[in-house]
Amino acid sequence: MSLFGLFREKDCEFYKQKGEKLFHKQDFYNALINFEKALEKDCEQSLKEKVEEKIEECKKRLAEKNLELAKAYFEAEDFDEAVGFAETCIKYAVDKGVKEEAENIIREIEMGELELQRGSKREYVYEDVEDDEYFEIISEHYPDFIKKELEENDELKKICIEINRGNLDKAEKIEEFPDSYASNYMKVLYFSLKEDYEKAFEIFNTMFNEKKDEFTEAMLCEYLELTRRLEKEDDLIEKVLDVGGNYLDVVKLAASIYLERDNLERSEELVEYGFEIMDKLNPDRELIATAGLLYFQKKEYKKCVDYLGSLKEMYARMGYFVFPPEMAIPLAYSYSQLNKHNEGLELLLHLIKETKDPEAIKLAEKIAEKSDREDLKKQLKYLVE
Repeated sequence: MSLFGLFREKDCEFYKQKGEKLFHKQDFYNALINFEKALEKDCEQSLKEKVEEKIEECKKRLAEKNLELAKAYFEAEDFDEAVGFAETCIKYAVDKGVKEEAENIIREIEMGELELQRGSKREYVYEDVEDDEYFEIISEHYPDFIKKELEENDELKKICIEINRGNLDKAEKIEEFPDSYASNYMKVLYFSLKEDYEKAFEIFNTMFNEKKDEFTEAMLCEYLELTRRLEKEDDLIEKVLDVGGNYLDVVKLAASIYLERDNLERSEELVEYGFEIMDKLNPDRELIATAGLLYFQKKEYKKCVDYLGSLKEMYARMGYFVFPPEMAIPLAYSYSQLNKHNEGLELLLHLIKETKDPEAIKLAEKIAEKSDREDLKKQLKYLVE
């Protein structure tokens, strides 16, 4: 039983009713939490059986929803998200058929001995994949004028493969390779991996000025990342937006860079435009996070809570129960600024329990002074002792 449960004098019926209200709102995740809390209490047998039925129904609904999302992301070839939702589906699955469907999605992604690396849909490790097959996979992200040259030059193609495998010692020849668009792009990747960002940018900037209209979305983002690392002038960001301003990844990355540079007005313009072009049926978590942090910086705490609060719910539905500190702390602070001290403190307690984050502890102690929940204060004291 959680400490939260220990300090709250609520009975089985209370949590059952709360769970049912959430269930009718189709908030199955939070309904499940309350039904499980109900079982922690001393329930009459008839009441216990009803709660257990509700728990099974919540798990069934959560599994079905996560399976639906896993299928959608699989079709969109966003395999990282697909695996995440499939794993969450398996966690909740009551029905054997639903569980098997989720397992099949994961199995299909892993076919060809492809091991998905969490955190980025483009970061994969390919073990024992033949060079030609590997090249076909990585070159999907290259524009035609680069891919064609690589296909026609076996030595350059081999260097490309070694760079993408991270074998930089086997790719050193690229430094002396004759200039061409394909070889220069390989040099950009090579020097970036060696953290010689100035050299990479020098080459990439020349390419951008000559071939920017043929840059893919991925290349435009790579160029933006170099401008971010080297703190290049804003004009370069705007030039990228002139070319790739209809790409969501470009827009949200530019918005994030402007936020880092405290150009809140331009960041807000890009965030708003990002929401215009975003697929409404597939909300972009990075864009929502940038929006929340933007409004936190602007001290518009209601908007910050709207965005980061919705993002927190998205994380919970995916089965990620600890909200990252870089978002949890601004969200908790914003709650407190809106006089929702208990919500802010409760959020921080979850974070402190898992991470012992010192900044979270410091903020929690300040918010606790304004909270009227003695149970939360006791829990904080227990966690920091």
